[in-house]
Amino acid sequence: MIRLAQMEDLSGIVSIAKRAVTQMNDEGSDQWNDQYPTLKHFATDITNQELYVFVEERIEGFIVINQAFATEYDELTWTDLHKDAITLHRLAVNPDTRNRGVAAALFTYAEHVALERGHTSIKVDTYSLNTKAMRLFHKLGYTKVGELLTEARSEPFVYYEKTLGQADAVGL
Repeated sequence: MIRLAQMEDLSGIVSIAKRAVTQMNDEGSDQWNDQYPTLKHFATDITNQELYVFVEERIEGFIVINQAFATEYDELTWTDLHKDAITLHRLAVNPDTRNRGVAAALFTYAEHVALERGHTSIKVDTYSLNTKAMRLFHKLGYTKVGELLTEARSEPFVYYEKTLGQADAVGL
């Protein structure tokens, strides 16, 4: 089941995030660390009703769905305008349940939310050292839009977009 997160979910969300940070770092990506994301980020996401959790017996993953585009998005050429798109942030899956379709289910759910809200695409980015995320985006039909360096990182961020059609909502 995927649902909006509630404040009482915070401990489970933060626990998964901390474990995901360790796993990402072990895999060579320093996209997340002890400064991002934090409990404060997640609490704000919950307050804004933008954080969704994948729950079986417990929370197994989460994703933020909104229209908060980083300023860097304005430097790229997208198929759709920002007003016609949503973006995804802070995706993580419990390391114990990786490779069981949780991330794909969260992305499918985001597509459903986008279509319900009248949006025609999803925009997402990841740090170029996060090769697992890039493989997931490709597998789910996202197209690479470009790469940009930021002052805070030595490697570029990679930006992706997926144009949605009614077929993307089938099965939900």
